[in-house]
Amino acid sequence: MKNFVFIILGVIIISIALALLLNKLFKGNKYIKYILPVLFFIFSVYSFYVSRTAKEGFLDIAYMLLFIICFAGFLSSFITSLILDYRKK
Repeated sequence: MKNFVFIILGVIIISIALALLLNKLFKGNKYIKYILPVLFFIFSVYSFYVSRTAKEGFLDIAYMLLFIICFAGFLSSFITSLILDYRKK
């Protein structure tokens, strides 16, 4: 359980860092930093769908854990992108 928490924290830290990096590299385009949350959201929806339809052994549990990890990345990068947008105003 501790390893899973560390994995989630690592994904959160990396997604925040990537959102900050995208904001710094592409200052002219404010929508480019929302690519990362969109990708995380698409992959989390896919993981959730597969976890609900998987019938093989522990595959459903693995995809549910992947959904949780991707959703944590989505939330952290989306909130970071929103904070960066509202901080500029």
